[in-house]
Amino acid sequence: MGINNINEMNIMKAIKYTVFLLLIVLSWSCKNDFINEIYVDPVAKFSVSPDTAAYQVLSPVQFQNQGTGQTFVVYPGDAGHVYGQQNNTGYATDVSGQFTYSYTTIGTYTAVWVASSIKSDGTIVTSVDSVQINVIAEDGGLSNFVIPNIYKMTEYSTGPYYSSSGTFVSSSSDTMVCPIVYEAWATTSTINTIKRGFAPTFSLVSPSTVMYWNNPANGSDIQTVSGSTARNVWFVTPQTAGGTNVQLQTQLFKVVTASGYTFNYYASPVVIPTFTSFSVTVGESTYTANYNATTITAADNTITRDGSFYNHYNVNLTLPKGTDLSALTPSFVVVNNDTNLTDGSNLWVSINGVPQTSGASVVDLSSQNITYDIKMGLLGDPNPNLIQDAQMIVNIKLQ
Repeated sequence: MGINNINEMNIMKAIKYTVFLLLIVLSWSCKNDFINEIYVDPVAKFSVSPDTAAYQVLSPVQFQNQGTGQTFVVYPGDAGHVYGQQNNTGYATDVSGQFTYSYTTIGTYTAVWVASSIKSDGTIVTSVDSVQINVIAEDGGLSNFVIPNIYKMTEYSTGPYYSSSGTFVSSSSDTMVCPIVYEAWATTSTINTIKRGFAPTFSLVSPSTVMYWNNPANGSDIQTVSGSTARNVWFVTPQTAGGTNVQLQTQLFKVVTASGYTFNYYASPVVIPTFTSFSVTVGESTYTANYNATTITAADNTITRDGSFYNHYNVNLTLPKGTDLSALTPSFVVVNNDTNLTDGSNLWVSINGVPQTSGASVVDLSSQNITYDIKMGLLGDPNPNLIQDAQMIVNIKLQ
């Protein structure tokens, strides 16, 4: 083969190799041009909605991009999702730069927003922004609080047990009222009564929280498990089973989150009031209806519970035929004047909003039916919301 032919072949090889390199360069150049074209300086900026000072546990929190970048990642700040901590992860937003998250535990968290972009040389540029997220539980983080099986109600044919379900006094309150039927207080039993230890049942908003009862007898915190067989939570002081000289007392419960936050809640047992006697004097004689806890069947001269309501009572009083009912002065006793329930300052009796005083207020009973309203608070507790009310439906029968 001649020299010229060899050179021509070498030249052709050189040309092919040069073209190959050129294609590679052009390809890489196009790729870099594309990367450079889509590159934007990342600026981390985001909004959180709803725009509020605190978020309800388990409710959705929406993070929305307000800055620039190619990708966006959110670190909510709760366990396992803390920015900068080893083995913790964040969440990529959708293509619109939006991400929705629900916190499972009450507490305060630092939510971090990371905006990123990549340069043509492979360098990743990031920008970081953050905000504090306060997660609360407006219903206390504690819900469905029940003092179970307080009193066996033998006045009903089925003999059910009365249990008291706590109700928060307002949507933002940390205090619950637990209604207690009067019989559960007045009984002399040491086991069928509110005057003993209980194992409350309850639900916590987050499964990672723990609840404790603060024993007022010694100030110690005792872990409380819903439905436990350990009946060691008391609602009276002193803690004496069936005690005759005890008082109902608001109890402190502490809910502790996995992150160490403690939230205090208060359960206040308040007796549903009732007349224990109601009397009217006609001439020289006094006619009295007395409270009967053993039946819900209305009878002459008795005070019995309405079978359908725990706070409605029927007062059935028989008076002599011909009695002028237009201006009578009834006398009444509420909860047997028990000084461990009331000293008078926490008790209000009225008819249609008009205060009534036993043995002093004149009442027109011509209709032979009138309703008294009774309100009673928790003795010794200054919280004005710890109230239970009852309706006393007075029915007059003439002989």
